[in-house]
Amino acid sequence: MTNDSETLAQLKTAIVKAQTVGDIYAVIEDYTYQEFEQVYQKLTPNQQTRLEAIRDRDTHLQLIAIHQPSNLTTA
Repeated sequence: MTNDSETLAQLKTAIVKAQTVGDIYAVIEDYTYQEFEQVYQKLTPNQQTRLEAIRDRDTHLQLIAIHQPSNLTTA
């Protein structure tokens, strides 16, 4: 069994390695909101900015995909 500091260290490692918003969500799924917030607040400003940029980039791409006209034709 891991202790709290090991758990939070594992969470931090996973967050820092995230490349997509899907990666971030996958990490969040395995931890409580409080654990995520505790680790997030301890990240450097650059690490926080990087996560926010990933979130913004991927959310923007998802919105573009949703609002693009479909290439499917109806018969």
